[in-house]
Amino acid sequence: MSKNEMDKAIEDFTQALNLDPGIVWAYFNRGLALVVKGEEARAQADFQKVCSMSPELKADLERRIQIARSVQLTVRD
Repeated sequence: MSKNEMDKAIEDFTQALNLDPGIVWAYFNRGLALVVKGEEARAQADFQKVCSMSPELKADLERRIQIARSVQLTVRD
């Protein structure tokens, strides 16, 4: 997995949100992609949006953030 692939994913999720800001999974996944890139400060806004839109996803989100942090170590330039 490369940083360019993460950048493309982030761009795609952002475009989806520009079309429909109600797509909770776009916030969820964009935030995870940002964590993989090591940009957790930017990801926090997406995670807060997820929790406000769908509070039932909080436990799943926390688990996946931990996984994304572990993947962060394998992302190459």
